[in-house]
Amino acid sequence: MTYDGGQISGTQDRTTNLTIVEVSRQLNTLDTAEDRAILPGTIRIAAAYGVGSIFHYHQSQRTTAAIKFYGEDQPEPDQPDLQTAEFTFPPYRVPAQQTTYACYSFPMPIPPKDPKTGAQYKAHIVGFEGVIRQHLELPVPIVHHMVVHQCTSDKEGYYPQFRTPHECVSPAGFFLSKCSTVIYAWAIGMGGLTLPDQTGFLLADNDIGGIQWGLIEIHYNNPLGAANVVDTSGFKMKYTTTLRRYDAGVITMGDPFTFGRTLPANSVQLYSYECPSNCTRQMLNKVGGSATVFATFQHMHNAGKQFYTHHLRPVQTGDSPVIEMVDLGVTSKIE
Repeated sequence: MTYDGGQISGTQDRTTNLTIVEVSRQLNTLDTAEDRAILPGTIRIAAAYGVGSIFHYHQSQRTTAAIKFYGEDQPEPDQPDLQTAEFTFPPYRVPAQQTTYACYSFPMPIPPKDPKTGAQYKAHIVGFEGVIRQHLELPVPIVHHMVVHQCTSDKEGYYPQFRTPHECVSPAGFFLSKCSTVIYAWAIGMGGLTLPDQTGFLLADNDIGGIQWGLIEIHYNNPLGAANVVDTSGFKMKYTTTLRRYDAGVITMGDPFTFGRTLPANSVQLYSYECPSNCTRQMLNKVGGSATVFATFQHMHNAGKQFYTHHLRPVQTGDSPVIEMVDLGVTSKIE
């Protein structure tokens, strides 16, 4: 990892026991391999600190902030029929342990059917926003990240098991859960997701390809083992009955063979995973032969220090690197 900043300076006030570190850098370093440009409007930052070079984001010495360095946020499009629905955990007592994954399933507000013809009315989900409860009695946020999944059955898999929230194994990539598809993710350092004005996730009966049931998965990080913490976090979604031109979809990629793999102490390993063109071509053929990527999410955990994704186009000179630096469980997003 490189640093393309201008100056680093620091002061310490022994009276207030405060340490202040000031860092400067260009808004755009043009280092596409490792730096992200600082854009206008509100951006979110995450940081960890410790003694010397020893620090860990999952411990209690961490912080996050939303900062507007310059410019204004983009206004949301004016859409008169926009509706909002909120889905949160019923009061859930977080176990007094460092790591807990918990799931909760719920029905989506799908439009009714036409009383005369029986045809299914449709809607489009056009935006998401995390609803993360603050627990001021704790030194760090207890919600590490949250994932919203689409479920394809209310009779099988995870949906009937988690009508009340309790501990779970993540359904992401687990097809037998019937809730493996991710439609939104929130983590420390991230905000909401607004879909482009020509697309939305189809909100309708499952049998016509719509999203009818959902599941919230929350990773709680409780490094101090705090007891009696009751959480009701979740998310808001915005939807409209004015249908957009395109239906949105999700492709999930990853290397299943890194799961559960152990490393020797103090070692560094590099793993590479490829999704070849003959695989992506099969996926694209199911949706008319082409797709437009408008957002990407990346996440890694535990021993991971950094990772990146390259999008390789047919013409080599058109290779488009999409690279995110990720440290110790922070989820990142590009829109």
